[in-house]
Amino acid sequence: GLTVIVDHGSGVSTMYAHCERGSIQVSPGQRVSRGQTLARVDSTGWSTGDHLHWSVYKNGSPVDPFAM
Repeated sequence: GLTVIVDHGSGVSTMYAHCERGSIQVSPGQRVSRGQTLARVDSTGWSTGDHLHWSVYKNGSPVDPFAM
């Protein structure tokens, strides 16, 4: 599916996946603000309904956001 990745600096990034086709409202390299809409979610792949797949990465590896 379609994803948006936000680089937070210091090696931390977040990924927002299952974005609805044509709904992404940001561009590569654009600065974003807290609360800003990035895209709308959709039901992509083998899912059974609309949902957001959210992941946190540190230096390119997935991490538990509660352990940061």
